Amino acid sequence: MMRIKYIIVCFLLSFCLIPCMAQSKEELQSEKSKIEDDIKYTNKLLSETTKGKKASINQIYVIDKQISSRNKLIGNINKEIRTIDRGITSTTDSINMLNRELESLRDEYAEMILNTWYNKNAYKRLSYIFASKDLNQAFRRIAYFRYYSERRKAYCNDIIAKTDELQNKQDYLEKQRLNKRNLAQEQEKEKQVLGNEKQQKNAIVQKLTKEEKDLKKKIQKQQDALMKLNKAIAEAIAKEKKGSSKLELTPEEKIISDKFEGNKGKLPWPCERGIIIEKFGTHAHPDLKGIVINSTGITILTEANSSARAIFDGKVTKIIQIPQYDNVIIVRHGEYLSVYSNLSSVYVSVGDQVKTKQALGAIRSDNAEGTAQMHFEIWQDNTTQNPESWISGR
Repeated sequence: MMRIKYIIVCFLLSFCLIPCMAQSKEELQSEKSKIEDDIKYTNKLLSETTKGKKASINQIYVIDKQISSRNKLIGNINKEIRTIDRGITSTTDSINMLNRELESLRDEYAEMILNTWYNKNAYKRLSYIFASKDLNQAFRRIAYFRYYSERRKAYCNDIIAKTDELQNKQDYLEKQRLNKRNLAQEQEKEKQVLGNEKQQKNAIVQKLTKEEKDLKKKIQKQQDALMKLNKAIAEAIAKEKKGSSKLELTPEEKIISDKFEGNKGKLPWPCERGIIIEKFGTHAHPDLKGIVINSTGITILTEANSSARAIFDGKVTKIIQIPQYDNVIIVRHGEYLSVYSNLSSVYVSVGDQVKTKQALGAIRSDNAEGTAQMHFEIWQDNTTQNPESWISGR
């Protein structure tokens, strides 16, 4: 009965639990690899932003991103440890069941050996066979002795197989425990790095707090430039409407517009890679008191010498220059616009049809920091949209 229960449990574990856990472990490792890649990239940006002698708001944004990624990594390690704990529990239960079955097999085998010893005399076995009432009974007694001998060998083989299986389980359990110890050490190391990053951030915040007046002037200058940018975009939209209250789309433009809308949340980034250092909307700076930011788009910090790229098929309808934002490219996707600002040079002309991910221009680099920033907006007719709702996670 015990062996039947054991087989049923093993069957369920093999076809239900184990694949589930293996998939979970694979997903965790994939997620961990992505987080570690993000941390490596952010470290690179942070290294560039700290080249300048003065502390900057960009450094706070980058460290915030680094802290966020570090917390995710620690959380990922926690999940992996919990997965290993479940594996250890499952393996331990399996070992205990194997031990019980092995003990039962050994007891049964010992009893069989004892019976064999009592009947080891060949003369007694022959006497028992010859004492049969008829030939059928004699054959049955011969078959019994043969079955008894084969069964004894089978028990012996079962014990050897279960002993090997038990050893493999114990070896696997030890590997799981070793993995857990290594992950615990890794987690502790990441926590220490996280603490250092928080101290680094606090030091920068303290420095910038002393420069509040200068920061407010700088931000106000950017806000004035943003108003000019938005005014220029609104004028471009009004010009295309030709006095109408709504933009008239050709059948082809309607198709592009619908496809653009259908890809909400899946559009590629307007540059190959970067981190968002300024979010959409009006919000107080999370660390610097008295600093309020109003943005009709997002600002992305990326590597120097990076290019802006189209987020979808469309047509270049306007290229303008705005103080603080340098060259600005506006691409129309039906009733939607994507706007790429702060470009040092442009690779396209008004009227050009562009394809998804096509390079549009070079993003202006900050020579002091060795990074580049691009302001990016999405409009639907006269209404600004939150770009983060449209572009994919990366």
